[in-house]
Amino acid sequence: MAGWSVTLGVLGVVLSALGVRRYRRISPGDESDRCWLIGLFGLFPGWLVAIWGLLGTSNIDSPTYSPPRSLIFSSAAALIGVIVSDYFKRRIKTVGTVLSPPASWLLGLAAFVLAWAIALWNLR
Repeated sequence: MAGWSVTLGVLGVVLSALGVRRYRRISPGDESDRCWLIGLFGLFPGWLVAIWGLLGTSNIDSPTYSPPRSLIFSSAAALIGVIVSDYFKRRIKTVGTVLSPPASWLLGLAAFVLAWAIALWNLR
């Protein structure tokens, strides 16, 4: 499952980078919010497959089932990463600085890096 996750993560990063590049050609100007969103979708598929792998084949329907700690930590890291990334994006806008589309894309991409690393580390 880790191999699939890495493959989808790398593929997602490459495709989202191409998507930002194409989007900048179609719609020039300050579109940092959309580029940030495209960056979020870069690592999301790889992270999702890793989370699915952490669920494993355990009996989820059992009343005594408790999810692995790594699944909870990875989900929390993803949520916190998106919130912090969005905060920095908004904070930079209020200061008056304009982020370039590639920088916005990287900021969105960075939101899932820690969560994906936690999930992959526990999949091995």
